[in-house]
Amino acid sequence: MYTNSPSSPSDSGWKWSGFGGDPSTVKSYPSIRKGGSNLQNDPGQTGLPYQLGSNTKNVDVLWSFAPSGYDGTGSISGTYNHAIDVFFHNSTSFSKAGLKAELMIIPESSADSQTQGWGKKDATPFMIDGETWDVWQATMSSGGYSWPVMQFRKRVQVRYFNKNIKRFFAEAMLRRPEVFLGSHYVSMVEAGTEVKSGSGKVHNKSYSVNVY
Repeated sequence: MYTNSPSSPSDSGWKWSGFGGDPSTVKSYPSIRKGGSNLQNDPGQTGLPYQLGSNTKNVDVLWSFAPSGYDGTGSISGTYNHAIDVFFHNSTSFSKAGLKAELMIIPESSADSQTQGWGKKDATPFMIDGETWDVWQATMSSGGYSWPVMQFRKRVQVRYFNKNIKRFFAEAMLRRPEVFLGSHYVSMVEAGTEVKSGSGKVHNKSYSVNVY
């Protein structure tokens, strides 16, 4: 991983290589994060964590990236997801024991990830701003804990995402009201690459999360 600014996640990136084995399992997830998992997190500045409640807070996320290094060269091979990941906990404390739900927004992925997805695909897609996002339901397990995951996968893929993701939260609360509870806390918003196989580079041109 690299960064060209000590105070901003924009203009950062990562590279990977040599990952083989089962292409359905995540081998690495380099990412840039805002929120509870950072020891230096200041809720007064980031707005995270906050209680979901009736989903009245706005969460503007901008992520612009390229499948190359900082010098503009390189490409990606293998199986991967470029994903915005949001975690929901039962308190303001960030821990796996308190992790109750996860929401993934995937603007781009490898062709095999796009068609196969992960878990079970909902019959009805999510429509937003004239775009079609397929919705998948799955369960993640780690360290002896398990939690539900809802994935939104964009059919026509892009490398630029700029939306208020409270609209994705609202859809998740409609589809899985027993999972995405108002009592939960939105604890972290991150953007990164789920690496399952192959090699590649990513350069983050811009990344910001604005909670208000």
